[in-house]
Amino acid sequence: MTNQPGRCMVDSQSHGGYSEIVSRRKFVELTGIAGAAALAGCSGGETDDNGNGAGNGNGNGMGSREDAPDFSEARLRTANSFFDPEDIQYNNHLWDGTTHINNSLFPELAKWNYITQEWTPHAAVDWDAGPETFTVELRDDLVWSDGEPITADDLEDRLRIGEEMGEELHDFIDDYEAVDDTTLEVRYSEGTNPFIVEQSLLHHHIDTPRQMWGEFVDMDDPDIGNIQSFTPRGLGGDDDVDDVIAGGTVVQDERGAQNISYRVRHSGVEIDGREIEPHPDADENINFAGYEMGYRSGNTEYHQSMMSGELDAMHSVFVPPETVDQFEHWHMIPTPMGFGPGLIFNHDDPHWGQREVRQAVAHVVDRQRAVDAVGDTTQAHIETPSGISTSLVDEWIDANELDTYTGGEDVAADLLQDAGYERNDDDVWELDGEPLEADILAPAGWTDWITAADSAVDDLTGFGIDVSLSPTPRPEVTGERLPAGDFEIVVEGWIPGGMNGFWPYFSLDHVFRNTDFAEPENRPWNNLPQEIDGIDTHERLDAFAATQDEDEMREIAQELAELYNEVLPAVPLTEGLEQSFLSTDGWGFSTDEGDVHNQWPLHWLPKQGNLWATE
Repeated sequence: MTNQPGRCMVDSQSHGGYSEIVSRRKFVELTGIAGAAALAGCSGGETDDNGNGAGNGNGNGMGSREDAPDFSEARLRTANSFFDPEDIQYNNHLWDGTTHINNSLFPELAKWNYITQEWTPHAAVDWDAGPETFTVELRDDLVWSDGEPITADDLEDRLRIGEEMGEELHDFIDDYEAVDDTTLEVRYSEGTNPFIVEQSLLHHHIDTPRQMWGEFVDMDDPDIGNIQSFTPRGLGGDDDVDDVIAGGTVVQDERGAQNISYRVRHSGVEIDGREIEPHPDADENINFAGYEMGYRSGNTEYHQSMMSGELDAMHSVFVPPETVDQFEHWHMIPTPMGFGPGLIFNHDDPHWGQREVRQAVAHVVDRQRAVDAVGDTTQAHIETPSGISTSLVDEWIDANELDTYTGGEDVAADLLQDAGYERNDDDVWELDGEPLEADILAPAGWTDWITAADSAVDDLTGFGIDVSLSPTPRPEVTGERLPAGDFEIVVEGWIPGGMNGFWPYFSLDHVFRNTDFAEPENRPWNNLPQEIDGIDTHERLDAFAATQDEDEMREIAQELAELYNEVLPAVPLTEGLEQSFLSTDGWGFSTDEGDVHNQWPLHWLPKQGNLWATE
């Protein structure tokens, strides 16, 4: 091992406050799309014709690639907290069973960096936005693991499946077509905001090889139910495929009871007697053998495994500051997440559907206390509920027009009394003899969210609102309870997370017409009505997506932020930093901010030659 520090260098990124970390470029830089060349450059070095970043972390990272072996049999050990290895599958259009390994199994068009606010090309080497057409140019050297070339037809197939699944891209575009082997054209109405198209398109992975997905893309009208029931695991059988065809840098190697192993597609690799077509970047950029994916039930098990040396990398795990201090041989990469827990209300509920009740909750819940409970080094305080990231407030809206909801119990009591509530003999608020109570669902194992929610529960119960926290497996919450409307309050993301969390359109769309967890599809999962206080929220969002005029965008953002602040579809608790971790025990990597601040470092850095085995 070379140059291995003894402790996790939490402060190595030298960041200032949260708003400084996530400050965006000026509007003209965001919407003046002139092609990939103008947006690249976040890989720490020049980019070759295939979109491969040349930066290797030398002089700015953990160890030196020059001192590393040409090849190591090491496997980068990681885990997920949702699915046992036997349940992991590779249909990215079905949340149940998918994990972050798909970021290595399938190539993304480009990678978004949350600090530089730029794209780095990968499967796409160039893109350009015109008045009515967005053109994507693909690399010509990518191949599936069975030797078939990856072409623009594969990307067209991917968009076709996404269209059937209702992906947001198709809310903004009219058509798409592979015009030759490497070029795909996306067409939209004149006036459509090209930045929204860019953000909705470039994060896609090419993950539907026709060899596996042909039955769906060949249908005139593929059935969503059939797509959602397709769970390829590479086990064979009536409802499976014999082999999972990969287009990324790794392919499934062996499935065990505790782990699934993945092999990097180096030259000469064979699995079960089958030769695997090499990935064009693997031999040059990746010097280790592959990955191992295991399971941990939640953050506590993650922490134990990280401290005991059972894991080498984590894509995302909450670790409080006092626990980080106990980690040896770990490097934390804090990345803005545009995500955080909030109290999401069922607006069909007789209590929580009342605006005055939600406003009372907002006045009682001490958001700074929630931040302090979780750890103020990883969370941002939400000064004013607006529906958009704290980092965007100063740039996009006038927060002086919004209520900060810091009135405390006196203001909350007035609101409840105005709504007809009174305290009963147990000092609990009630309406017509029905106590104001709720069982708050929270994702089990998400200790940061549960800690923030516990703080809110303490505030509310102390005020006389009878709530309790019910940790529940998140697949049950999102797959069953939310779609059925079977909840009163749930702890969920109050903004969408990822790069969409840093663009007001997507954050406000997430609030006002989110159908991710809803049935039927046209019902937002919080049962929020489309028209509120005479404002058709869907029409205003459509207008946001259909304009390139900055003043109009800001006007709509202000209008919808004020509406959010008045109606409170959710009471936000905190906004956090994503914590990714890489071990320095046997591994070296770049720490340059242009390399690491993305989703996710353990998968992206090896593709760029910026993470390597040291022994």
